[in-house]
Amino acid sequence: MKKSASLILLFAASALTVSAQYRTFKAPDSEWVAKPVVHNLPKAYTNQPAVVLTQSEKIDYKLDGSGTSVYHVFHRTIKIVDERGIEMYSTVGIPFYTAAQIEELKARTIAPDGKVFEIPRHMFKLSQDENGAPELKFAMEGVVKNSEVEVYLKTLVPFSAFGSAYFQYPIPILNLSFEMAYPKEFVMEQNGFNGFPNMKDTLITGRRHMKSTLTEIPALKPEPFSYPLLHMMRTEWRLADYANDNGNLKRLYTWDEFAKEFYDDIFNVRDHVTPDQYFLTPNGHDLYRGDSERKAVNRFLTTIGINGSEKELDKILKIERAIKEQIMLCQVTEDHSGRLDTIISRRAATPYGYLKLFAACFAQTDVKCEIGATSDRRYHLFNSTFENWNHLSDYVFYFPNQKAYLAPTNTSLRYPMLPDEMLGNTAAFCKMSTPSEPRSKVADIRSIPTTTAAENYRYVKADVSFDREMTPIVDAKYTYGGLESVDLRNTFMVVTTDEKQKDYLQSFLAYIAKPADLKSFEIAGADPSNYNSKKPLEIAVKARGTEMTETAGGRKLVRIGSLLGRHAELYDNKQRKLPIDISHPHVTRSVITVTLPGGYRALNLNAFKTRMEYFDAENRKIPACGFVSNATVKGNKMTITMTETYSLTHYHLADYNDFRKVMNAAADFYKLQLVLGR
Repeated sequence: MKKSASLILLFAASALTVSAQYRTFKAPDSEWVAKPVVHNLPKAYTNQPAVVLTQSEKIDYKLDGSGTSVYHVFHRTIKIVDERGIEMYSTVGIPFYTAAQIEELKARTIAPDGKVFEIPRHMFKLSQDENGAPELKFAMEGVVKNSEVEVYLKTLVPFSAFGSAYFQYPIPILNLSFEMAYPKEFVMEQNGFNGFPNMKDTLITGRRHMKSTLTEIPALKPEPFSYPLLHMMRTEWRLADYANDNGNLKRLYTWDEFAKEFYDDIFNVRDHVTPDQYFLTPNGHDLYRGDSERKAVNRFLTTIGINGSEKELDKILKIERAIKEQIMLCQVTEDHSGRLDTIISRRAATPYGYLKLFAACFAQTDVKCEIGATSDRRYHLFNSTFENWNHLSDYVFYFPNQKAYLAPTNTSLRYPMLPDEMLGNTAAFCKMSTPSEPRSKVADIRSIPTTTAAENYRYVKADVSFDREMTPIVDAKYTYGGLESVDLRNTFMVVTTDEKQKDYLQSFLAYIAKPADLKSFEIAGADPSNYNSKKPLEIAVKARGTEMTETAGGRKLVRIGSLLGRHAELYDNKQRKLPIDISHPHVTRSVITVTLPGGYRALNLNAFKTRMEYFDAENRKIPACGFVSNATVKGNKMTITMTETYSLTHYHLADYNDFRKVMNAAADFYKLQLVLGR
């Protein structure tokens, strides 16, 4: 199914208006004043880098002869306060939907003395942001302290039954206006989130209108280990009903309707076949538009070694590996039709084509599966009570016989691994009626399970001895399992030669100061197929830690924590506003054995002894997060152990201090020096 694009453009940077004489600002409107005036800024906001003085946004649905047109008007004015504000808004980037038609686009800077710097149309360039998404980008002229930057954009965008708009930024908004207008036949459902109100419409001269105005919206700044977009003030809306000529309402765009459309589009059932009696493998029905597609899929399955007699799990593994390794996933290809014969012959497919090829291979080999769609939990949590299809950006197959999942468009992962952004989120699965399981509904709304900390692990085992010059000799093995291995496996899929791998390990392992220090290394289990068997990635290293030691007052200081790498820390004492979110549960364990040099003993044994564990209210057996370390000496052997655990993906704001203590205890441990003295 081709997803509808969001109606609302989220503006990452913005602008505003001003003039030589000063005045206080009024409620925002969408008019571009010919002679702008400079605004006074309330003293309460003079410590901000910049402030949105006024922002207005209008969505207007209009029926015309060819269907429904949607106009979007966005107007924003920002006061620049200090050097940080100048840096933020001297260049403006406007996320832009490439299918939109620009009706009007204006931007200008108003200097404190009232001089206006208009940005000419040819200065607007279509570019890409850091995530590769299209944006209109342009440099603002004359941006100084107390200047104002203004931007106005009116676009005609393709119709979508869904929309959303966000109203918080790293700087505050003083006055906000949001309104929608649409034909009286439309029944719009609107929900406000994180402080934005629920609105009611009013019938005015044959059209329905919603409007809300807000003042003094506080800034929401990103914080470490947070997903700020989830907590921003926003509104969402959907076209829920449409009154026909008889005045009767018809409920539209339900999750059941989504599941049917999704199923039909991906499995390509012909229009005259109603898929209500079967599930995924409709025996006797044609899944393809013609023999050329069916034959292409059959040839593809034959070439990858599937003859139909394999166990279901073997079919799944072979199909996934072949598609992800032989078919290039592209956002754009020469053929957008999703024709399977074209995809296979050209070895390239869009995400839509990828899904169709997976579905066809599973159906053709009689693999029982359910296809589902969810949102990226870093940006939007699936909302089962408010049907907004726009956020369904991630796709997943579930195999009931295997009780496991597959992420079809994540080419670096393999069954049964799911990416971080799906874990614990809810999804809409398509589950058709069967004779053995009749269903009144098609959509099966259920949670995708998360993983445990034990499944995503990093183990460090290191032996440290000293040569005659008291240089540490390190023999270490690093073991990564589950989602903790993903980044490294992705790296080693690209960094494949010994020379490049050696260079990478030198930068990755903090205790290796120069190439000559890395005496040998061995990497095992890097191939993504090891996800299938849960085989870990292993890196064995032998090295000289030439810069691990220093001498102070006749004592040797050994940076023993550097064997573990680098660690994030949370020493900032600013008041936390957002709850904590991490990519996945995980655990780190290490065992470091130090052979003490003759005549030396460890003088700071207690520095390596820490215990802190904090439990979730719902599970008192497994720590929600914890850090435990210990050190013992037996003969000339010192053994240092450490375990750091995060068992959840989401921690409440009230748990921040506990989470912070654990994080900082681990960071301190990574900085520890072993003090050796005689």
